[in-house]
Amino acid sequence: GLNPAMSVLDLAAGLGGTSRTMAGKYGCWVTGLEASELLAKEGMVRSFKLGLEKKAPIETFNPEHFGYPKRVDAIVYKEGLFFVRDKEQMFDGMELALKPRGHLLITDYIAEADVMGAKAIQNWCDKEPLTPNLWPKDRMANAFAQRNLDLRIAEDISDTHRGLILSAIQGLVEHLEKFQLDTPTKLAVMEEVELWARRVAARPQ
Repeated sequence: GLNPAMSVLDLAAGLGGTSRTMAGKYGCWVTGLEASELLAKEGMVRSFKLGLEKKAPIETFNPEHFGYPKRVDAIVYKEGLFFVRDKEQMFDGMELALKPRGHLLITDYIAEADVMGAKAIQNWCDKEPLTPNLWPKDRMANAFAQRNLDLRIAEDISDTHRGLILSAIQGLVEHLEKFQLDTPTKLAVMEEVELWARRVAARPQ
């Protein structure tokens, strides 16, 4: 239900692709927040190039000490919360940043206690850039219940997520067949593909 009168926070914004898509498609005012200073800086360059520096600025922030001075109509948090060690303060910050009847959309990685020791999970966690701090489903739901947040939908989209990752990797392979990459770029691309492949494989049997 986004429209030009609405403001949105995009947490884990990366290079700001999602922020710019929302601003461009719905006309809303989106602030992208990204923990990586390098990604935030490069994301802001892209917003400038597209004339979206005011509609979709990308800024850096510390997710371990989250606070936002304004209240917004919606918050989007896409696969970033699982890195946060102090999730309680993050939920507190999100609650304070949302207007009454605002909307919060989170997609994230979670794991139940009985599978945390599984080899596939541990292999993935050990090789992530930052050590994941995985919560089980009930603890995530309790974080909503303890605050003035009404959890409307809690859906397992693992299969859809895996399908999107595999489709993206296939598309990348086809794209790279048309280009010659220098060695540093090739190594960086391989590392990124391997990271997503490990995420796909992180499924206890």
